Amino acid sequence: MKQIFECETELGLCDRDRVNGHIGDEIGDWVALAHTTAAMTGSKGLLRIEQRCYLRSLQSADEVRTQSWIKPEKKKGEKKLK
Repeated sequence: MKQIFECETELGLCDRDRVNGHIGDEIGDWVALAHTTAAMTGSKGLLRIEQRCYLRSLQSADEVRTQSWIKPEKKKGEKKLK
C-alpha cells in the first residue's frame, strides 16, 4: 500500500455542555478533529480513503478521545456506494 495523502483537519470547538457529560466529569474545552489518509492498494491501483474522527482536549493535548459515532454527512439525494 502506497500512501499518497495524510492530513489532520480541525473541525471546530465542541459544545462544552454536550461533550463534558458524555466523556467524563472533568470540565474543559474540546476540539473535534478528522485524520484523513489516502493510499493506493493492490496491483490494480485502487484508491483507499480512510477518515477517523476524534476529540482532543485543549487543556491537555495528550488527552484524545476517539469518536466512532461521528460520520461524514450524506447529502440529500446522494446514494450510498456499495
